[in-house]
Amino acid sequence: MKSFLRFLSRNKAYAIIEAIGLVVSLAFVVIFGSYAYQQYSINTENPDRENIYAFGMPDCIGLTYGFPDALKSRVPEVVRVTSIIPQTRRFRIGESAVNAEVMGTDKAFFDIFPYYGFVSGSPSSLDAKDNILISETFAAKHSLKVGDQLSIGGNELMISGIVKDFKATLISYCDIIASNKSNLYSKLAAYDNFGNVITFAQVAPGTDRQVLYDKAEAVCKDVYEYYGKGFFEKLKIWRVDEIYFSKDWGNVNKGDLGTLRLLSLAGLLLLLCAIFNYINLNFALVGKRAKEMATRRLVGEQQSGVIWRYIAESVMFTAVCFVFALLMAVALAPTMNNLLGNPVAPITIEFKPAYIAGFVLLTLLTGTLSGLLPALFASRFRPIDIVRGSFRTSNKMVFSKIFIVLQCAFSVFLISMALVMEAQYGKSLKRPKNYDSAEKIYMYTFGSKEPDMSLADILRELPCVECIGFSQGCPAFFANGQYSTTLDGKDILYRICWVDSTAFSMLNFRQEKNFGAPMYNSVWFSQTAFRATGLDDSHLQIDTLSQRAIGCEQLAGVFKDIPLSIANEGERMNIIVSVIRDSDMWWPGLLIETKGDHGEAMNAIRQAFEKWNDTGMEEIYTLSYLDDAYKDALKPALDNMRLLEMFMLISIMISLLGLIAMSGYFADERAHDIAIRKVFGGTVERELAKNVTDYMIMVLIACVIGVPVAVWASRKYLESFIDRISGYAWIFVVAVAISLAISFLSVFWQTLSAARTNPADELR
Repeated sequence: MKSFLRFLSRNKAYAIIEAIGLVVSLAFVVIFGSYAYQQYSINTENPDRENIYAFGMPDCIGLTYGFPDALKSRVPEVVRVTSIIPQTRRFRIGESAVNAEVMGTDKAFFDIFPYYGFVSGSPSSLDAKDNILISETFAAKHSLKVGDQLSIGGNELMISGIVKDFKATLISYCDIIASNKSNLYSKLAAYDNFGNVITFAQVAPGTDRQVLYDKAEAVCKDVYEYYGKGFFEKLKIWRVDEIYFSKDWGNVNKGDLGTLRLLSLAGLLLLLCAIFNYINLNFALVGKRAKEMATRRLVGEQQSGVIWRYIAESVMFTAVCFVFALLMAVALAPTMNNLLGNPVAPITIEFKPAYIAGFVLLTLLTGTLSGLLPALFASRFRPIDIVRGSFRTSNKMVFSKIFIVLQCAFSVFLISMALVMEAQYGKSLKRPKNYDSAEKIYMYTFGSKEPDMSLADILRELPCVECIGFSQGCPAFFANGQYSTTLDGKDILYRICWVDSTAFSMLNFRQEKNFGAPMYNSVWFSQTAFRATGLDDSHLQIDTLSQRAIGCEQLAGVFKDIPLSIANEGERMNIIVSVIRDSDMWWPGLLIETKGDHGEAMNAIRQAFEKWNDTGMEEIYTLSYLDDAYKDALKPALDNMRLLEMFMLISIMISLLGLIAMSGYFADERAHDIAIRKVFGGTVERELAKNVTDYMIMVLIACVIGVPVAVWASRKYLESFIDRISGYAWIFVVAVAISLAISFLSVFWQTLSAARTNPADELR
C-alpha cells in the first residue's frame, strides 16, 4: 500500500478528481438507498401482510360505515375485521378549542396492526364508546393524561390510554383514536357516503384471493343499491402491502413509486459515472505504474497478485471516500427531504446493523468494480513488454474513449430532460384558465356554524376587500361530484360547484354558448362536459341531472374548459357550475376579491375571522388565492424538475472532471507525437484542431446515443399533461450545443498546452 500512496501523492490531480467523483456519487447513493429502504419498509411493515386486505371502488380505497359488519357476518374466511374513519374535528380542552386529527376504529385494529404500541392503556379501552386514546405528541402538547376529558358537541370523552405516535407507517398520524361506535360517527349512513371508511379484513392463512373477492362482491351486490353501475362499477381489493405504492386514493399515507424509481435510477447512474471516471483514470495511469508492476513480476509476484493488489488498492481508496460520502449524505439529507416534499418516511442516515452491512457491501462492490478492469489490463503485460516498449504501443485507451462517450451521453440526456421540464413548467404556469382568477381568494371554514352573512359583512368592512360572493366549491378547489346519465343513458360523473350570482360574476367564465336561461337554478357546462353528455343545440334537456342536484333545472350555456385543482395534469373533467341563491347553499365557502398586497390581505382576513369566531370552535379549512393554489398543485412537478437539474449538474461536474483529467493524460501521451509533427512543419493551430476534434467526435457520438433516449423519455413525461409543449425539437439542439461547449472548454486548455510544447524539450 505504501507504493500506492506514494503514487497518489505524485499524481495529486488525478487522485483528487477520482475522490471527488466517488464521494459525491456515493453520498447520493447512500441518500437514495436509505430512502428506498425506508419506503419499502413501510410497504412490508405488517408481519401478516399476505393475509390482510382492504376493500373499495375503482381508484378509491374505501367503502361505507356498514360494510365491515356485513363482511364479517357473511364471509367465513374473514378472521377479524376493522375499519378506520379519519377526519378532522374541533374539540374543547378546558376553556380552549383545538383542532385534532381523529381516527375512528375499534380494538381489532391493534390485532391486525400489532406494531402500533401503547405508552399506557390497552386496545380494550375502545370497548366503551365514550373512551378515547390520544397520541404522545397530543398529550405532551396539551398537558393531558389518562383520566382527563375532552368535549365535542356536548359529549364528554374520557382519555383512557396514550398510544405511540404513528410515524413512517401506512396509517396516517392521528391525535385521537375514538371508538367507531361513538357519537362522533352516529350520523354516518351504513351504506352511503362512499370512500371515507377503509375496511381491513384479516383472513385465514391460505385463503384464495379470488374466492375472497367473489364473496365480498356478493356482499356488495346485496347491500349496495348502486353496485355494478356508475361510480361503483365493480369492487376492488388490495392486499395491505399493495396500498402504499398504489395510485388509488385513500385516507392513508402513500408513497410515490415513480419518484422512488427515478431516484434509484439516478443514484445508480451517478455511481456508474464515478466508477467510469475511476476506471478511466486508472487505465490512463497503468502506464505510469508499468515499471513498478514489471519489477514486482520480476521478483516473483504472480499475475493474480497484481490483480488483487489493484483491487485492494481500489477498495481502500473507495473506503476512505465512503467516510466523506457518509458525512456529506448526513448534511444533505434535510435538503433532500425538502425537495421530496417531506415524505412520510423522511430520509435519515442511520447506523443500525442492516445499514452498516449495506455500507460495507456498497464499498466492496464499488471498489472491486472500479479496480477490476484496470487490474486485468495491467496484469496482461509481461516485464519484457515494458522493456521493449510494446506496452506503450498497445495502450490505445479504447476503454477510456468508450467510458467518456457513455458519460457524455448521460449528461446530454439529463440536460435535455431538464430543459424539457423547465419548458413544460413554464407552459403550465401560463395555461389559460378561461375565467378570472386574479386577486380571488377562496375561504372555507368548518366547525359548529356556517359562514353566513355576518362573516361576509365583517370581511366587507376591510379596506383590502373589493367584493364577496358565496360558493360551494370553486375553480382550483373542486370537491363535489354528481352522477347523472348522458343523453343515451350512460352513467357520467360531473364535477360541480354552486355559486351565487355575485361569485358567478366575479369569476367571469369565458362563455362559448349562452342559451338565455334565467339567472338562478341554471347550470353551465364546460365544453368537455357538454360533449360528453351528448347534448347539442337541438337537445338541451337535463331532466336526469335536475332530479339529482339542486339548482340544475335548466341549461344556461357552455363555457370554455377550465383546469381543476391540478393545474396541468390529469384528464379533462366534466365540470358544471350551477348558479343558485346563497340561501339555498349548504355550508358554502366565500369567494373574496382583494386589492393591494396579498400577504396583508390574508392577515386582515384571518384577524376578521377570529373576530367572528366568538366560540373558538370554528376553523379555517381553506384560505388561498386561486392562482397560488395552481402553483401549489404544480409543486410535485417542480420538485422533480429540481431533482433532475441537481442530477444534471452533478453528472456534468463528474464528466467535466473526467474530461479534464483524461485530456491532460492524452495530451501528455501525445506530446512526443506532436513534437515530431511540429519538426516536420506542423503548427500549434493544426495540432490544436486535430486533438480537440478527436474529443468533439466522441461528444457527437454521445449525442447520437443520448438524444434519442431523451426524446423518448420526454414524450413519456409529457403524456400526463393536458396543455403540453409542442415544437420542442430546439431543446435537443440546445442540449447538444451545451454539451459540445462544456466539452470543448474542458479539453481546450490541456490540448493547447501540449500543442505549444517546444519540440526540442519534448524530444530531448
